[in-house]
Amino acid sequence: ANAYKEAGRYAEALEHAERAAARSSPPALRALVAVGRMNLLLGRHAAGIEALSAALARSPEQADWLTMRASAWRLSGEPARGLLDCERALALAPEHTLAAANRAEALLSLGRAEEAAQAYTRLIARDPDEVRYYARRAACFTALGRHPEVVLDLDAAIERDPQASYLVDRGVAKLRMASHNAALLDFDRALELDPSSAPALANRGCVLVQLGRFGEALGCFDAAVDLDPTQAETFVFRAVAHARLEHFDEALADYTEALRLDPSRAAVYVDRGNLQLSLARHAEALADFDQALRVDPDFALAYLLRAELQSLRGRYAAALPDFERGLELDPNDAGGWTNYGVANQSLGRLEKALGCYTRALQLNPERVEPRYSRGMCLFLLRRHAEALADLDPLAERQPENADLQIARGQCLAALGRVAEARAAYDRALALELSPTQRSSTEALRAKLP
Repeated sequence: ANAYKEAGRYAEALEHAERAAARSSPPALRALVAVGRMNLLLGRHAAGIEALSAALARSPEQADWLTMRASAWRLSGEPARGLLDCERALALAPEHTLAAANRAEALLSLGRAEEAAQAYTRLIARDPDEVRYYARRAACFTALGRHPEVVLDLDAAIERDPQASYLVDRGVAKLRMASHNAALLDFDRALELDPSSAPALANRGCVLVQLGRFGEALGCFDAAVDLDPTQAETFVFRAVAHARLEHFDEALADYTEALRLDPSRAAVYVDRGNLQLSLARHAEALADFDQALRVDPDFALAYLLRAELQSLRGRYAAALPDFERGLELDPNDAGGWTNYGVANQSLGRLEKALGCYTRALQLNPERVEPRYSRGMCLFLLRRHAEALADLDPLAERQPENADLQIARGQCLAALGRVAEARAAYDRALALELSPTQRSSTEALRAKLP
């Protein structure tokens, strides 16, 4: 069995080990362990666990066997049981390096990334030349969002072993730090080492999208899809590039393919729905937002976009519950507060709308839309001086906005500032107006003393 194993002929090694185990009852421990090991190498985790468990039932104080079974538990989706085996193995053999490494991986699989990083730090202290420990600690730091530390660990790994996969991971960390050119260099270097690296091509495309080089990005995504058409994320990224180039049918097709590959991605339903919304395909957009919320009932953006869609269709009352739920889930969405204000204002709930616009401006004082909307809302409430405080700065930035000039004129007239009101109406009349708008503005001007 060992000869077959060393030659990589695991199926034949397993047959040999099973024959050896069948020669006696109970099977020889060595044969049972060989059956377990060969099943693990063949990816047959359940069978491997069964054989190793039988061996451990008869000889429970075997750190090596516990460590093997720990790997099988983790790879079969039960990292908590793997962690228990690692703890038992380390209690028996505190310096068991493989058990310590498997423990770190189990912790990472359980979402305990900080503890996993600490475990890898101890392993690096034991063996500072083991490349894998730096790469795996980088994975822990990635889970923690500590991207500068990811880069440092991958620097160490690449210095010792310049693998394409390490370069890709480092490039992704740099991309998340908005170091676009540095990320591009890593992806280019990865492709020099491995021209068939689909992850390097897909991530290179992502950088190019960030840099506004959408045509080049498409070339990268096309090549990545040709190499590996099973990655939903690549289709999502390519959809973004297509949409930015106004290739809307192609973008929708890519979103659809991504969802065929992975229908659990609520964010992709939202992305496709948002594109449908921008194309005024309201029924299709609504179906996507509904499906996103079936997949993830706590997806704030899906509620807010569905509410925006209802508002666009004039269904303001129907939009309110979605606005309220979306803003409950994400109270820091300035655009959501602005649109919620518009819906309330359209229903005549001016004080409520005013509060919404004010909240939006607290979150982002530079946003134009909530300031304009608040100014108009204050105007409707006849709070003319407050309205002008919002409208005047905008008038300087948007001198071609006729509605803004007309509203300013009415506020100024109400405050008795006749000359300024006349000037505001004159500025509006100098712009391109509809016949009705021009007639009403002329009438307002004529009423001035």
